[in-house]
Amino acid sequence: MGLGLPTKAVFNYSSSVPAQKGTQEQSYSFEYNHLKKEEIVDLARKIFPALKVSVNDVRNKVFVFGKKADIRRFKVFVESIDKNAPSVYYKTWLIEVNHNSLMGLGINWQQYKNGLKVSNLTDKQKLFDSISGLVSKGEAKVLANPTIICLDEEMSTIRVGDRIPYTVPVDTASDKISWELRYIDAGVDLSIRPSIQGDGVILSNIKVKIESIKQWKSTMAGEYPVLSSREMNLKCKIKDGEELVLGGLINSSKRKNVASLPILGSIPFIDHFFNQTTIEEEDTEIIFLLSPEIVSI
Repeated sequence: MGLGLPTKAVFNYSSSVPAQKGTQEQSYSFEYNHLKKEEIVDLARKIFPALKVSVNDVRNKVFVFGKKADIRRFKVFVESIDKNAPSVYYKTWLIEVNHNSLMGLGINWQQYKNGLKVSNLTDKQKLFDSISGLVSKGEAKVLANPTIICLDEEMSTIRVGDRIPYTVPVDTASDKISWELRYIDAGVDLSIRPSIQGDGVILSNIKVKIESIKQWKSTMAGEYPVLSSREMNLKCKIKDGEELVLGGLINSSKRKNVASLPILGSIPFIDHFFNQTTIEEEDTEIIFLLSPEIVSI
């Protein structure tokens, strides 16, 4: 006897209790698409406690044992909520700009907290043209331009970066020093958790971590990289399709420049007479551009 279910359903059942109208129990299976295994099991436990339910999340199948009327109601309920959840597609840009040059971009900043600042972007193309001009003059650098797709209410993370090699001395049993190759990770970690609100508003929890090589430190054992780490954590509301600019991650760096006369500048004890050392200081700031779009995938 059928269950009156759609003919496309995949099912296989056998009676385990002598046929008795209204009380016959049976096994049944059907497919699902978007729900999680734990969600289906939890729904069955809370709303249909009389049913015995197991889920094969490899084959996306639900196996149910119980009264056929309960099974029918359970299947209809699962199908009504087994919908494709909306996702948010984020386009992002991470740009490091000379601090003095940043003031000339005309961004109308509003203070956020912990030194961070935000601004709703009204003319993205104008800003990008200005940044391109700074890049060509060496006053700005695009660190990363990642895109990331996040399911609603779920955290997604992306990393853009490099593994920087360096060597360290290692003692051996023969008292000879050998060199071991090691790596250090530098780059951008971006984590976003969206929550789609009404009227196309997206509440975004954002965490950005930027690690870059600040300098190579010279020691008796050779050179090794020193990392600079900057982090940004904030929660903000953005409308679907709009752009937001975040700032406030400032970094101060010093660079030593040495100019020397050929040959004379490399003679021990007198080399300092023929070398000129200058210290160049630079303040830079990271600006983070964010543009979300609600999509269905």
